[in-house]
Amino acid sequence: MNAAVTDQTAAAGGRTDRDQRQSAKRTRRLEMATWVPKQSTPYRLEKLVLKSSAAQYVYHLGLVMAQKSLYFFYFTLPDNNEAVKAADAIVTKKVDAVFTAIDDEVKRLTAVIDAQLPDRHTGYSDMLTFEVAMYCPEAAKIGDIVRKYDTLVDLLDTLWFAGFVKREERGALIQKYRAMIIGLARQLYLLSRQARSSVTRQRAQRDKERQEVADRRAAAAEGRSADAAEAPPPAASASVAAAATDASVEEAPAKAAAPRARRVAAGA
Repeated sequence: MNAAVTDQTAAAGGRTDRDQRQSAKRTRRLEMATWVPKQSTPYRLEKLVLKSSAAQYVYHLGLVMAQKSLYFFYFTLPDNNEAVKAADAIVTKKVDAVFTAIDDEVKRLTAVIDAQLPDRHTGYSDMLTFEVAMYCPEAAKIGDIVRKYDTLVDLLDTLWFAGFVKREERGALIQKYRAMIIGLARQLYLLSRQARSSVTRQRAQRDKERQEVADRRAAAAEGRSADAAEAPPPAASASVAAAATDASVEEAPAKAAAPRARRVAAGA
């Protein structure tokens, strides 16, 4: 009996720990979703109405994560045009590739529905609305990807309810495109880390070069000071010495004449 009670307590404790982990995860996602840059930054406010839980999940782990990386590319990278150009080209290419892939799948599923005309399901039990501050056009494009993904899940659910898609196929397609969007956000994050490391290395190299120049200048100045201290005092020139000798010769008769003048004056 005691063992059974212990097992039940452990199971209850496990559920409590799981609930705590889920609560902490929701808190982190909320903090990420309400992230605001520290400096004043222009933005465009958009509304995302996401029906499916799959799209809501992608919003938190896709769009929100990508926002910070994109913000770093376009607002934090200082005077580093080459890094910005390289990141911009890669970001645009990857975002367009993911959007095109999901859009093609939406068109394919729409064509199937138009051909088979199944009954649509009624809706979703817990739609969520997000008002998102898009800090750059690329973030808005990822918002369009999330919307498109929500439409894809809706079409799959329609086909699933009508019996045209099996549960396994539905789950595999939802997982495939969810991984694609989250993978895009992950790639953007890695690109931002690489750009940050590149900027850090460039700054360190510039600081090193500046310090080397300053050290060379200081060493040269110190060398000049040491040479000046060790040099003997300069000798007087010949002209200066001759002038001094002439002056002393002229002063001697003047000094000798002065007593005679005083004696003549006394005799008078």
